[in-house]
Amino acid sequence: MIEDENNLPVINLQGNMKLTLLSPYMEHLIKLRPKWEEEVKAAGLVPGFGMEEGAPEADDPDVEGFGANPDIEVLNNSVFKEDDAKANGSSIAFLLEHDGKTALLAGDAYPGTVLRSLNVLFDNKARVDVFKLSHHGSSHNTSPALIEKVDCKKYVISTNGAIFKHPSPPTMSWVIKRSGTNPELIFNYTTEFTSIWNSLPLEQQFNYSTTFPADEGIEVRVGN
Repeated sequence: MIEDENNLPVINLQGNMKLTLLSPYMEHLIKLRPKWEEEVKAAGLVPGFGMEEGAPEADDPDVEGFGANPDIEVLNNSVFKEDDAKANGSSIAFLLEHDGKTALLAGDAYPGTVLRSLNVLFDNKARVDVFKLSHHGSSHNTSPALIEKVDCKKYVISTNGAIFKHPSPPTMSWVIKRSGTNPELIFNYTTEFTSIWNSLPLEQQFNYSTTFPADEGIEVRVGN
């Protein structure tokens, strides 16, 4: 956890890899502690033991529908509402640096928390090579302000769309419209919720590209 926002924890790993913690802050763990058992049970788990047999999966409020042809301009103006789930507030997010390359791995963290930490590290734009979006591309976990803070061309969305229909269309529109680059949207599953962005007319109009796996799972390479 982060105890002092002016001194983000840094962990040096083998092979000259460096990890800088961006989330959670101590305040988030303090908020979670009184609700921990309740949160774990809501996720279908038995505190201290693991999955509860036959437990239902928790409902997620971030279920957003969309039509056959997403209107990127309209979606870009969607009102942002930040996630307030205490469990997600405790999520670990970090910068991973190696050999001059940087990956921003946002876990399920709050976008305001990640932005807060990035503002400590970077006066201006935070340049990263890969940005793995928080919480499967939920519109409550990636804010327009965070997208505008980051200078990146490769955005990874990890989800099969089951249950919650991620990624959220507003999130994709914010990446496309607000990243300031010609972003590449990289999906590790081809589903009805990801393939909607694989549209040559949309890609040409809004200057973005999409990458999908040949089967299941995908490898992302940066640099030479």
